[in-house]
Amino acid sequence: MKNILILSIVALLLLGCGKKQTETSATSNVQSTGSGEIKSAGESNSESPDSLKYEIRKFHKTYKGCNDNEENCSYMKIEYPVFTSGKSYKRINEAIYAYLADSVYLVEEGMSNKTLEKLADNYFKDYETMKKDNPDWGLSYAFESAGRVPYNKGNVVTVEINTYAFTGGAHPNSYNVYFVFDIETGNRLRVQDIFVKGFESGLNKLIEKKYREFRGISDKERLDGENGMLFENHIEFNDNFGLLKDGVIFYYNSYEIAAYAVGPTELNFTYKELGDLLKPEYKK
Repeated sequence: MKNILILSIVALLLLGCGKKQTETSATSNVQSTGSGEIKSAGESNSESPDSLKYEIRKFHKTYKGCNDNEENCSYMKIEYPVFTSGKSYKRINEAIYAYLADSVYLVEEGMSNKTLEKLADNYFKDYETMKKDNPDWGLSYAFESAGRVPYNKGNVVTVEINTYAFTGGAHPNSYNVYFVFDIETGNRLRVQDIFVKGFESGLNKLIEKKYREFRGISDKERLDGENGMLFENHIEFNDNFGLLKDGVIFYYNSYEIAAYAVGPTELNFTYKELGDLLKPEYKK
């Protein structure tokens, strides 16, 4: 059995064989799209004339038709936005779907799930292998991923995907990933795309200052000390960021910069705080 579950920074997967069966939840205002996927009608966003419209798709499968409200039922639930307007909305949809199908739960190096159906197949195969190798193991797998659109205005749309997974380890894992897209091109924006040239040093100073404020520690205390809680005596910006209504968020998942017990770290900056580090088109 081969473990490779990717949790942004933590990897744990189990590979094996088995069967699966589809079950979709019945709710009002929902229409079936087949193969375990349902679509919520009427969930769209229109914050401004330039905003992209979207709907929320739902994918729900359980192991051998079990009821996921009951104990020991392995299941997978995924909700994600599907954009329906805009010049490059298809590219944005492709990027989000590829992340969910290919990046969240990889089969093995060089292989790809391609679809949520294949993702679920491999997930339940792993579960069967776990049960076969550990006959006395009475726990179940749980996988939930929920996408939302916290910012959708002007030339930018931000998508946040939160994932919770339990596959038999010492504890479940949760992780957040932000995607920022240029609406015109459909390209995913990186830090260097929204900040001016030579931003690195200035942004890192702001990141460290904000973290010290977050932890309530002085400039003299070590970041890897008892109160700083980090793995190393420094902290830098990462690529897991989102543009929001009031500013920019940098999100560090568990294990990325600190131990699991510390939890994730969320640093929020107003557009005013970032000042001239931001390119003019991204200042709000």
